Parts: sequence; structure tokens; C-alpha cells
Amino acid sequence: MLNFISLALTPTTLIAVNQKLKVPKSFKITVKATPSTYKYPELMKKKEEKVIEKVETAVLSTTVKVKARADRKTKGADVEMSAIDENAQDKP
Repeated sequence: MLNFISLALTPTTLIAVNQKLKVPKSFKITVKATPSTYKYPELMKKKEEKVIEKVETAVLSTTVKVKARADRKTKGADVEMSAIDENAQDKP
């Protein structure tokens, strides 16, 4: 509680009223603070959506080896199938 006593004793607002609780018409205050102290904060700006460009993916050596192995297997199967077809055609 003692920590907040200093906050209670510091003047944070100025209330200027007369005995009838009305604001006097000839009331002036001179503030020597810069206007930026009391300036409204700037409005939030919308961020523009950035266009995401596709980047070429890196081709790993293992990927190339796997693709080559798969191609060899399919070509080998095609060669075997064509060899079987040729043998079947030769035996009428």
C-alpha cells in the first residue's frame, strides 16, 4: 500500500470548477510540454499482401538416384515385356 501513496499524491489531472461546480469561462492553462506528448497515436496501416514467388526446389543427388533407379526398373520391365511380345510373335 505504501508504494501507491506516491501515486495518490502526484497531481495527474487538473479539475477547474468554481463554487457552483461549473467551468469558468476565463480559464487558461499554459502547458510547456511539446504537442507530440499529447498527440493521438497514428492509425494502424494495413499491410499489403506480398506476392509469394515460387522458388525452384533443390534437386538432391539422392532424388536423382532414386528417379534413375525407378526409370531403369520401368525401362527394364518394358524391355522384358517387349522381348516376351517378340518371342510370342515368333512362335506362330
